[in-house]
Amino acid sequence: PTFSVGERAFAVWQVLASIVVLAGLISRLTTVMQTIQKSNSQRRRLMDGARSYCLAHDISRDLFLRVRKYIERQQLVEEKQFHNRSEIELLQLLPKNLARELLMEARSPVLMKQLLFIALTRFC
Repeated sequence: PTFSVGERAFAVWQVLASIVVLAGLISRLTTVMQTIQKSNSQRRRLMDGARSYCLAHDISRDLFLRVRKYIERQQLVEEKQFHNRSEIELLQLLPKNLARELLMEARSPVLMKQLLFIALTRFC
């Protein structure tokens, strides 16, 4: 079968658009991986510093464990803030209807436990 010029142009446009989207996704994934690696190395550096300090100053094991637990908690808070930022960035990239669908599916297990939302979904 022969293809018209318009069909060929559309196919070329589709391929180019796919390449651009794929490049954007790969870039985003690379950025996320670098951020995770940076966070892990920062946590490792903090833990190593705390361990070295405690060993050098003959700090008790109990106090060292409390310091380590605090550092771990702080890292969890920072990771949670990062995930919230990345969720917002993702939702801003998507069209509103797609973002709404994504949020609904992601949060519906929690929302469906509430009687009000169960009633609302039955009426909508």
